[in-house]
Amino acid sequence: MNKPININIKSIEAFQKLSDESIKKIQENAEYLRFSMGRPILRETTIPNSILIILSGRARLTQGNPLKPLSAAVLKSDAIIGLGSLLGASGCEDISASTDLMVMAISDSLILEIYEKELAFKEWCNSNFQISELHKIANVLYENLARGNSTPQEIVNLLSNKITIQTFKNESKININEKV
Repeated sequence: MNKPININIKSIEAFQKLSDESIKKIQENAEYLRFSMGRPILRETTIPNSILIILSGRARLTQGNPLKPLSAAVLKSDAIIGLGSLLGASGCEDISASTDLMVMAISDSLILEIYEKELAFKEWCNSNFQISELHKIANVLYENLARGNSTPQEIVNLLSNKITIQTFKNESKININEKV
């Protein structure tokens, strides 16, 4: 007989300010999955139907040639896989298990429901880049602007130290003289 998995959902930074109702929905609907070392978890061209939160083990974000992928980042406990792709409506994560991995899976529909209903979660999502998003931006910059002057990893390092996120409601007016 398997013991139920007991996770403190509020220990995950993105979920720290969720209502008890949303926490309960996650607890009731989450699934727990295992991935063996080397197994693909998410491909860059895919928008996932659930987000995954690493509970134990490590995964790696890769980039470049699929036949000779380069490790771009290591993802550890509490890292979220798939959120950037889901909310951005564009795949941006090529991730494989680098050790045996256990994750909590939360459906895309529940994540989107929480995003719509929970202001604190929405604000967290809108103000925190996922590492995969930084790598996607860095690769676009590298391919279109900086080829030869910087490596994609140097661009990621620069972005992670300098970038800020500002979100605006649709159709809101922005004064071009304001500091954005």
